[in-house]
Amino acid sequence: MAGRTAGAKPRPPMWEYRVVTVGRDVSRSDYRRALTEAAERGQWEVRRVLVFRDGKRKITLRRRAVNVTLQQA
Repeated sequence: MAGRTAGAKPRPPMWEYRVVTVGRDVSRSDYRRALTEAAERGQWEVRRVLVFRDGKRKITLRRRAVNVTLQQA
């Protein structure tokens, strides 16, 4: 395999998380539109949705963290 040294294990992906809380007064279509926009623009994906008894929703989004390596001249 190109780019790997012998015996090196692949690194697990690093994730960046964002939590969005939606109240019960927000319609499903409204918060769905907002989540779709976040997914398209920021490459976010839905990780988990918790629905509480009072109707509030806690949505966890994630995306791959960008690792920047600087090379010294």
